[in-house]
Amino acid sequence: MNIITSNTIAEKLSSASVTCNSLHPGVVITPIHNKLSHELTLSRHIIQKILLPIIGKSVWEGAQTQIELALSKQLQHVSGKYFVDCKPVFQPWKTRDKDFCMKLWKISEELVRLEEHEKL
Repeated sequence: MNIITSNTIAEKLSSASVTCNSLHPGVVITPIHNKLSHELTLSRHIIQKILLPIIGKSVWEGAQTQIELALSKQLQHVSGKYFVDCKPVFQPWKTRDKDFCMKLWKISEELVRLEEHEKL
């Protein structure tokens, strides 16, 4: 949904010189998991205690793509792209299906009850 929304905004605001990109920060190790149930199943224990420390990123590392997109002079005119680890990557096929994306956009407008003057 994040990619579809970002791409649609990028397209709708392209004439206004507004850029919009989406990104995935990766698996970031944060204390958010500490708030989950303290009773760990075996699979959650394996993920939290063994896999996350191996494949996860620090908060600082996870923030780098956001920072790059916000501050990079080389990316100031780039719009409608999807970034992972500070690089544009191929977007999933469904996010490039214009009809599907517009249907989802229209449904979202209806669900949040946008007035006509609020729509892009």
